[in-house]
Amino acid sequence: MPRSIVATLALVLFALTAAPTLAEQTRHGPEGVIMKRSAHSVEQTLDRLEGILEERDVTVFNRIDHAAGAESIGESLRPSQVLIFGAPQMGTPLMQSNPIIGIDLPQRVLAFEDAEGLVWLVYNIPAYTADRHDVEDRDEEIEQIANALNNLTSAAVSAE
Repeated sequence: MPRSIVATLALVLFALTAAPTLAEQTRHGPEGVIMKRSAHSVEQTLDRLEGILEERDVTVFNRIDHAAGAESIGESLRPSQVLIFGAPQMGTPLMQSNPIIGIDLPQRVLAFEDAEGLVWLVYNIPAYTADRHDVEDRDEEIEQIANALNNLTSAAVSAE
């Protein structure tokens, strides 16, 4: 067997057995969203994110517990919560370009437990949202929002 094939097979085998890194635990979910696997429960993940946001003077508007809503009608749902937050200095320029983007602002993240018991933190990709609303003149702001969301959510899901 040629050496390059053996080396490739060895790398594939190693990749399959190595513990996933945070980057490997981050993936694109359904079109337009990013999913990050959390090392914490749904509640702890959003508690961590909420604390980080408050430290950075980002307004937390609401927290919605979907499982509690299901329970209120006699149904069950795995843990699932949404945190709604924002900063006018980030969202206002986007709304100046197209006020309709306000339907997707302020920002939201969803933390949920899947059928295997893994917890995921999910949010909209800012560039996808901007494209959806034809916001074409705010690339710098979109990149800042994307970087902020990435950093905030990575800190919330990390094991540290």
